Amino acid sequence: MSAWPDHALIVREVQWVNIIAGTATILLIGVAAAMALPAWAALSVAFLTAISPHLVSLTVYLLTETPGAFFVALLLALCAFQPVDSAERRPYLMVTLGLVIGVLALFRPIFAAFVPFLALAVTGD
Repeated sequence: MSAWPDHALIVREVQWVNIIAGTATILLIGVAAAMALPAWAALSVAFLTAISPHLVSLTVYLLTETPGAFFVALLLALCAFQPVDSAERRPYLMVTLGLVIGVLALFRPIFAAFVPFLALAVTGD
């Protein structure tokens, strides 16, 4: 029995990952909203994200919603920060967006449908 994994420790570690991913999701959504909305609206969006049950109360479960929400927020933030004016930096953004969409597809396969929209994410010259 000494080789048996410590399940309580594993659950505790995953809960910490969910808490950190949920906090980062709130920050990313707030910053992405601040790029497109007035301050009061961005704070409202961040507050509504913060009270989401997937990010707050469901951290005790081993679900994929919290990491999935984090990567959706990361995708939105990358698109909000999108001022890539130089042609040599644009491929790096496209690869990063592609990687985020690829990781999202690991959580939910439907996110693979976002791949054609990569062409719309970065405007041409």
